[in-house]
Amino acid sequence: QDAGTKAFCIGELLKYGYDPEKTLMCGDAPGDLKAAEQNGVCYYPILVRHETESWKEFMEKGLGYLLNGSYGKGYHKMKIQEFMENLK
Repeated sequence: QDAGTKAFCIGELLKYGYDPEKTLMCGDAPGDLKAAEQNGVCYYPILVRHETESWKEFMEKGLGYLLNGSYGKGYHKMKIQEFMENLK
């Protein structure tokens, strides 16, 4: 909060050469998703009322996809759809 918006901070980190396809924003709010999208990085939602399950799935599946470079090949879109449904 002291350094700027989430989108700004992600953008600043990317200037250090981080690969956007292997950079992940975890969050539980639409603004977190927007910050990730503005910077072209991956997003992993922590679903409200399903926080424990969200973190468990990330450790069991999401992290592996991120590390092997396949996070954006379907898994990312599926998680965003789940996030949007959970907000309703």
